[in-house]
Amino acid sequence: MLPIIVIIASFFINIPTTVATPPGIYAPNGTYLGDPSANKLAPNSTNNPMGLYGSPLAPNGINNPMSIYGSPLSPLSPNNPYTPEAPMLPGPPSLPGPPGLGN
Repeated sequence: MLPIIVIIASFFINIPTTVATPPGIYAPNGTYLGDPSANKLAPNSTNNPMGLYGSPLAPNGINNPMSIYGSPLSPLSPNNPYTPEAPMLPGPPSLPGPPGLGN
């Protein structure tokens, strides 16, 4: 009986505490451009007008029309509808399929 109690107690004691964070936006060269969060108070949010990544004056910000990542004429900007290489969110990690299916 005692080992079962120890196992159950250790399960509740070792619960990992993680906070879900939005994925970051990355330029094709790997430059971090902020988090696509709707929270205007989050420090890394692209919607925080006073933040490092959401300010319209941020040198690498996607909200700065004069930056390489915010200009509607830049090939690296999500604001250019014709860009071939806009910044993107990283995709979900690849998970192996069930064994025996050629994965």
